[in-house]
Amino acid sequence: MYRVFLLALVFVSFQSQMSGERVLSREKSFIAPSVVVRKEVKKEEAPPRKIPIAASRIIALDVNESHTSHTIIARSSDTVLLNSFDLKFSQNSFYSLNGGPFLSTMGAIHLPKPGSYQLTYYSVDFFGNRDSGKTRILVIDDSPPKIEFRFNPPRFINEDAESCAQGSFLTILASDSLSGIRSIFWKPSAEEIWKRYDQPILISKKENQIFSIQAYAEDLAGNVTTVETISCYVI
Repeated sequence: MYRVFLLALVFVSFQSQMSGERVLSREKSFIAPSVVVRKEVKKEEAPPRKIPIAASRIIALDVNESHTSHTIIARSSDTVLLNSFDLKFSQNSFYSLNGGPFLSTMGAIHLPKPGSYQLTYYSVDFFGNRDSGKTRILVIDDSPPKIEFRFNPPRFINEDAESCAQGSFLTILASDSLSGIRSIFWKPSAEEIWKRYDQPILISKKENQIFSIQAYAEDLAGNVTTVETISCYVI
């Protein structure tokens, strides 16, 4: 009887050890699920491929709008509209340039010649109610900006050829007397895609090669310069 009990005890102990090993084996064989980290790729704005064409625009001014830019920039070909604070009961709108007499208009403002003006406008409804009105700066700009190229060190004449030193820099400057500059674009003359100009261009061509680029500028009114080309013989 004692032997039977002893054998049973040994068998139970052996079973427990085997069971423990199996559990341990299961723990060792457990594989954690993989975690995939996705990296967001920021898409860059595609550079322009074509030179923009200045087209006529319709610029609507809301008399009752308080969060508007103080300066209105337009071209003579644009249409500037006055929107009343109450379209259902609006009777008329009035505007004045540079403190002159108020002129009546049912919509569009007669744009003056290019220049900078102080524009004051308001609307009156059928019941004679007048809104508070607004005073803003109106800039009419029909002229494209101007471009200037500067080499550092400057270009020089070498054997009757405009030459530049390898490793020098080219700076592109643009100026506009009325609306201001929106952006400058450039590209190597042999390429098609325009790049936004934001820093001086390194002349990295090898010696005895021609360095040549094209550039244009656009002002805030949408006027665009003609494409200008600059080149030099690298020595």
